[in-house]
Amino acid sequence: MYEKMLNTMIKKANAELDFCITGNRIKLTEAEIQETKLETMLSNKGSGMTISQTLIHLSKWIGHWLNPKNVTTQEYFNLLGEFEKHNKPQSNGEKNK
Repeated sequence: MYEKMLNTMIKKANAELDFCITGNRIKLTEAEIQETKLETMLSNKGSGMTISQTLIHLSKWIGHWLNPKNVTTQEYFNLLGEFEKHNKPQSNGEKNK
């Protein structure tokens, strides 16, 4: 588990350094992806879902298929945020409608 986390941190740092050196914005996207993987590992203690599995659940939630090759990073994070807000229990214990 710790080895996976360290490898993910290294990949993220390398992507950020590559961006600084080359100015290629794709490297920032790669760093964001590694950050998401790291957050998933931390929040689920390594038993979290992959991005592809998350897209399957988001597809079911919105009612149509999300092609992983066509979804932008911004769309992914926006959908994920809305999904989490929708499924977050309210202060009285009920789910949002």
